[in-house]
Amino acid sequence: MKKNILLLLLPFVIPVMSFARMQDGDSREIRKIEMLHADSLARQAAQRGIEQHGWVLEANQISRAGGEEIMTSPDMTFLSVNGLDVTLQIVDGSNGNSINDNGLGGKTVTGKLQSDSQSLQKDGTLTYMFVVMGAGLQASVQVSLYPGTNSADAYIDYDDGALPVSLSGVIVPYADSGIVEGEAEY
Repeated sequence: MKKNILLLLLPFVIPVMSFARMQDGDSREIRKIEMLHADSLARQAAQRGIEQHGWVLEANQISRAGGEEIMTSPDMTFLSVNGLDVTLQIVDGSNGNSINDNGLGGKTVTGKLQSDSQSLQKDGTLTYMFVVMGAGLQASVQVSLYPGTNSADAYIDYDDGALPVSLSGVIVPYADSGIVEGEAEY
């Protein structure tokens, strides 16, 4: 009896299931298009922030010389440019979560933007380079903003002989950032 009912309903169930699958595929395509559009808008906002000297690279990963990679919190580890003020804050948890120089378990150093330039690579990557000078931070910095997204990397080469560091994360306009800034060292 159950078999007969199933056979009677089969012509109705298969089209409904096919329609549901088709709808699910359409909604995946729509979500994909929406995500691409959101990424494009985030890229435009990041590029505008760089051009207007008002941006933050919220880092989710730190890479140190020798290949050591550390995951970090984007609201605590960042590189920011706000006008001519540059701030580099690294909170990586390697100090056993102790209170450190900046009161957050890391270091915060600041300086002034001295010179900058940007160029667009053939693959669409925006390369932004600048020099920062201050009592706590003297470095050459290269930021790479990747095509179609606000994902970025920054390579910080300190002038005082300290080992360089790289940050990976996303660039957001300074006003939209959710960073928590500690007490600067200098």
